[in-house]
Amino acid sequence: MQQLMVMALGRFGCAYRMQPVSMHLVQSRALIELIKPEPSLELFWTITDTERERREPLVVRIPIDRGLLGWRIALVRRSQGNRWKQLRTLAQLARYSAV
Repeated sequence: MQQLMVMALGRFGCAYRMQPVSMHLVQSRALIELIKPEPSLELFWTITDTERERREPLVVRIPIDRGLLGWRIALVRRSQGNRWKQLRTLAQLARYSAV
């Protein structure tokens, strides 16, 4: 992600300095910091939605994780593996509940 930022900022031809924030911020706190008059950070990468894009000062849509955030995997007990390998249709899968 940092390489992408360096490349993008380099195209503007302006001087910049990337410095990671030394504190750990949860996503909600980082977004609050971004909109403060004198923020402690100026850039934060996160997922987006229409509400966030309406509210935030500037959203740049770049799928830095190639959209993989929405992917899900199934975890099953090893002893039940053969049962799941035999599923071939959505109707067969629909008989089970997910937790």
